[in-house]
Amino acid sequence: MGKRKKNYKFVVVVCCQGQPFYYYRNTLFGALIEYAYQYLEKNKYGTMNFTLMQKFN
Repeated sequence: MGKRKKNYKFVVVVCCQGQPFYYYRNTLFGALIEYAYQYLEKNKYGTMNFTLMQKFN
């Protein structure tokens, strides 16, 4: 049996007034760090939405 291919990525989506910004990471740990960084950096504006999701190719 061969190994399964990893055909997914983790995406952090930061949406400000309808304009999304996508940050792609290969690992869940990297995505969590990116999510925390974006949240701490941009939460002060009050108009941001943050989403962490897994995207399959």
